[in-house]
Amino acid sequence: FFTRIRNREKCSKNTITMAKIILNTNLVDSTFIVEYKSIEVDINKKIDIVKNIITQDKISQAEIKKELEFCKKGILESLELESQIKEITTEISKISVLSTAFSNNGIPQLIINSALPQLQDILNILTKYISKYSIQISTQEELKSGSIKETIGFIIDDGIKKRDVKYFSGGEKKLLKSLIRLSLSIFQTQRTNRNYKILFMDEAFDSLDKNNALRLLKILYNLSNRFNQIFIVSHFTDVLYNLTNCIKLEKISNKTIIK
Repeated sequence: FFTRIRNREKCSKNTITMAKIILNTNLVDSTFIVEYKSIEVDINKKIDIVKNIITQDKISQAEIKKELEFCKKGILESLELESQIKEITTEISKISVLSTAFSNNGIPQLIINSALPQLQDILNILTKYISKYSIQISTQEELKSGSIKETIGFIIDDGIKKRDVKYFSGGEKKLLKSLIRLSLSIFQTQRTNRNYKILFMDEAFDSLDKNNALRLLKILYNLSNRFNQIFIVSHFTDVLYNLTNCIKLEKISNKTIIK
């Protein structure tokens, strides 16, 4: 009997021990589940953060690609502009060479220098009919700075002093410029090897006083060996009466009458 009782007590103790073990185990499991869920929440948050980062990275990559395309386009445009600049620079260089060639120090000056002796001879022939003046062609001008400028000018010696034609005034300046224009016209006919036989002068005596007008008329008379006919248009009647033939035009009653 006592043996049976002890066995039952022993069984009861074992049962209580097992119950305690099971109870402790359940407590451990519950704590673990709570901790697991907490970890799971943290992990999910981190996953969401990572997903956001990835999404932002994708957006950034798209923007970077767009910027790269824009940069590529800019580079291509820059290369094209660089090519155009090189072409323009080459053209500018060519134009600069041509500009120098056709400047006062270039080809025109060479042509003038080669023509000066012939032009000077013509001027000497024309001015011998008016002994007061002599005209010398100048190809250089001294500037106020002291430097020399290549140009073409006409230096007049009136027996008092030598000076450029631009410093004369009134009838003298008009007469001298008429002589220069005549000499240039004759020179051009000689250079082109064309036998021009008619000379026209419009308002030849305009702004000239009677003495200077007669001087010019004397020169024109002496050009008759170069031209078959010389036509002079002028309103200076005091000089026109000295011409061999005159055609007078008058306007009467809105009609032009030829006399």
